[in-house]
Amino acid sequence: MSSNPVVLIETTMGNIKVEIYEKKAPITSANFLRYMDDGLYDGTSFFRTVTMDNQPNNDVKIEVIQGGQVSKEKEYAPIKLERTTLTGLKHIDGVISMGRFMPDSAKSSFFFCARL
Repeated sequence: MSSNPVVLIETTMGNIKVEIYEKKAPITSANFLRYMDDGLYDGTSFFRTVTMDNQPNNDVKIEVIQGGQVSKEKEYAPIKLERTTLTGLKHIDGVISMGRFMPDSAKSSFFFCARL
């Protein structure tokens, strides 16, 4: 049995259980859990779906469903990027990760990797 914390994301389409790998990605985990614990994801929505078909000019193709965008005045400071090469975690189907525009810019937005 895993000792990793599990959080529940409740949506109108059903609930999602998310296992958080605190030991592998402590900065990212603490950031996500802080938003969860402070209730800042309450009332937010999934706002972006990226598929192979809607990113024709991107060099690196992704498939994700993104959510958790908190209002700017409630967001915490951006966190340091924990690269997958260091954490050992991979962006595969079902994995949750923090959205960012560039290194060290992740705040509240998160995404699930998915084949869409």
